[in-house]
Amino acid sequence: MTERAFVFEVGVRRAGRWTVEGLRDRQEDAIANARDILARGGCEAVRVVRGRIVDGHFLTGNAVFEASRPVRAEDGPRV
Repeated sequence: MTERAFVFEVGVRRAGRWTVEGLRDRQEDAIANARDILARGGCEAVRVVRGRIVDGHFLTGNAVFEASRPVRAEDGPRV
């Protein structure tokens, strides 16, 4: 029998590249974790994607939360 479960992937964008910071079982926990990461700084944006695990494989789902840091003048391109 196929077992299905949802999982929430916390993604972080640094230097224009997305990486997976972690997985959470509950959407509320994932969003709280993403907000904490964004508040600490050191990243451009965060997102939480609800995915489905089918037979042990993660299938990408829909973004349920996205946030980014405001662009500051000192964050712009350097000449």
